[in-house]
Amino acid sequence: MSNKIQHRIPVLRMLSKTLLFELGFWFIFLLTLLTFGFFTEESEKSHLVFLKIDQLWLLLILLPVYLLYWYSLKKLNSRMNQISAKAQASVFQPIHPNTSLIHFLLFRSLLVFLILAMAQPSIGKKRERSSTKTLELVVCLDVSNSMNTKDMRGGSSRLVVVLMCNCL
Repeated sequence: MSNKIQHRIPVLRMLSKTLLFELGFWFIFLLTLLTFGFFTEESEKSHLVFLKIDQLWLLLILLPVYLLYWYSLKKLNSRMNQISAKAQASVFQPIHPNTSLIHFLLFRSLLVFLILAMAQPSIGKKRERSSTKTLELVVCLDVSNSMNTKDMRGGSSRLVVVLMCNCL
């Protein structure tokens, strides 16, 4: 096997592997949605709903990501064709095609699960509007040298007393 082939990624083989992994991923994704009752209208059973279902349109971002991945593989191969085999062997590390595929699939999974989280999936029997009350609390603590004065009971400083009460 020549050094030139070690530094190139077989694009057609990568395309078939990626398509196989993608079909498997989306098949499992649809089975998961079916399992949690996303496509059912039964109100007495617990089922999956997305509170912000319009966010799922962001999954279309994956199409340009796929195209960019294939473009980068082709560009890498064309650049490697322009470099001599001796230069490739001395400068570049051999590329394992599966490493590139794993990086791409992890990045794609990150995007998919981030978009799913933005759609706010919820499982329940009925839809109910509710509100939550929150409280914002700001704690300001003086950490100047005057707080190190040992004027508290037991001969400890004010700063030590505040830190011992576990208020922070």
